[in-house]
Amino acid sequence: RTGRMCAGVAEGWFNVGSVFFFRCSGAGSEAGTVIAILGTVLAWLGMNQLSSNYDALDMALLFLQITGMVAAFPLRWHPNLSLLNTVLGLVNFEVDFVSPCPKALDAEALFYIQLFLPLMFAVGYGTWYGSRNWLLLLDRSGDSSLGDRLRRWRGQTWFDMKGQVLSMTIVGYHQICLKSFGALKCKTMQDGGDYLKLAPEIECWSGRHWPMAVLAVIYIILIVVGLPLGVFLYTRGKRTRNDLVRACAFDFLYDRYEVDWIWWHSLLIVRRAIIAFILMVIDTPMLQGASAAVVLAAFIVIHSHAQPFIDDSLD
Repeated sequence: RTGRMCAGVAEGWFNVGSVFFFRCSGAGSEAGTVIAILGTVLAWLGMNQLSSNYDALDMALLFLQITGMVAAFPLRWHPNLSLLNTVLGLVNFEVDFVSPCPKALDAEALFYIQLFLPLMFAVGYGTWYGSRNWLLLLDRSGDSSLGDRLRRWRGQTWFDMKGQVLSMTIVGYHQICLKSFGALKCKTMQDGGDYLKLAPEIECWSGRHWPMAVLAVIYIILIVVGLPLGVFLYTRGKRTRNDLVRACAFDFLYDRYEVDWIWWHSLLIVRRAIIAFILMVIDTPMLQGASAAVVLAAFIVIHSHAQPFIDDSLD
């Protein structure tokens, strides 16, 4: 580690899961880290696909993500937990799970990459489904015009991709929370200056911090607050309209829950936002741990009362 508060990775080294560090040894290491990064992205896509199709896996993924955030609390964890924390880093969708060789990205670059990651996946999904649906452009049935075929192609591509994009955004939601909260949290160092807790090399409220702070506020409004609120309103609206049978791209938000608790997925999203807030905003380790324990205990009590899943085994 190098830099203020040892927040960076020294040049000529790369890390896996922010736990294991290895020296770069030429072109082989550079190619290896590129392959590892691509493998991590494919693993994320696979986890998103599986969690969308299997309820038990989705619940397990959410549990592991909560565990990963709790493991990030600066408490006296046993050294033997390093391997477990590395695995949790993978399911936590951290963009710096594997750093590139020979020079790792700094915290500022990782901030922007993490926040724009859902947009990157949206472009990827759009390209994938758009290429799969290209035959719609060649379908001349009914003497349809090129404009009509383009509209059908765009409509089908959007229908195919929008559920995947939303699912990927929800899966990586807690990382957006961590980065957004972290970009607004300053810490006074020994030299008397205020620096970002997320990126200790950046001085607060000057220069490079301003675009990060503005983007963080936008994401807090649109994603951190807007996503669970939107899920709640959407699922409640489906129940109000009694529109629960017709298949749609967002049925994974509600089809596993009892009708009375159809909005429960929004509560699961809020739970991760609260833990992320505790991790980034509270500085005292024991207070962090105590606050997280109280919050998780409260959610366990609420869950035990509601038992929201249709499948009793998930309850």
